[in-house]
Amino acid sequence: MRKYIFIALIISILASCKDKELEGDKRPLAKVFDKYLYLEDIQGIITDDISSADSAAKINSYINNWVKKELLVKKAELNLSEKDNTIQKMIDEYRADLLIHTYMNELIQQKLDTIITEQQLEEYYQKQSAQFLLNFNIVKVLFVKISSDVKDLYKVRNLYRSDRADDLGKLEKLCRENAATFDNFSDEWVQFSNILEYLPEKLENQAEFLKYSQTIETKDSLHHYFVRIKDFKLTGEVSPLKFVESNLKTIILKERKSTLLSELEQAMFENALNNGNIKIYTE
Repeated sequence: MRKYIFIALIISILASCKDKELEGDKRPLAKVFDKYLYLEDIQGIITDDISSADSAAKINSYINNWVKKELLVKKAELNLSEKDNTIQKMIDEYRADLLIHTYMNELIQQKLDTIITEQQLEEYYQKQSAQFLLNFNIVKVLFVKISSDVKDLYKVRNLYRSDRADDLGKLEKLCRENAATFDNFSDEWVQFSNILEYLPEKLENQAEFLKYSQTIETKDSLHHYFVRIKDFKLTGEVSPLKFVESNLKTIILKERKSTLLSELEQAMFENALNNGNIKIYTE
């Protein structure tokens, strides 16, 4: 409560120096030439999460910035009078663009179909698959990082190669008990380079390795690393649908938006033309 009383007091003091040329009961906080900053103009700049002193400082800063801005505007108006027509044209064009942009966005939010079915994704993917060639190697992998002093290290070596669900469950439990890293990307495509970053040894030729190897076992002074490669796609191949699904949805929605905008513009034009609201004069 003190905060609001304090702010009200400051505003009252600021407003006490008001000019007699007021609009009704409006309370001015500042004036630059013939333009006023009123109390109602600063509503909302003060929030509940700042102190009274900070609130007062924020109000004063706002007023000072407003005064400086209006002085600059006035100076510009006086010195750019010869270019008024050009400036007004720019203002009118900006206003028109802003109105159109805001209105069209509202129409799109109301009318754009944002539901994309699996069938639509598949059909678009099949037609445009040549656009989705990989720029890097991707893999489906099982990744384990475990301390070298774990006594059951041999179990990890046996389990991580298995495709049996119960063996993977045992491996996950073993890793959890030993505070090890267990990342199962068997159903998810990931960039191979991202996996290799976690390994102590560098791999010179990813493509050749992926063609002929299914596992990686390596170690450093503290940990053992086990990688089981379940599947892979190489640079230049067509990306799997799941890997580009998010991008596909973005592209489809962008195309739908573009089509909808064209249809709305054409419908407005034809409606205005039919109603006699448009006349095009030709020689």
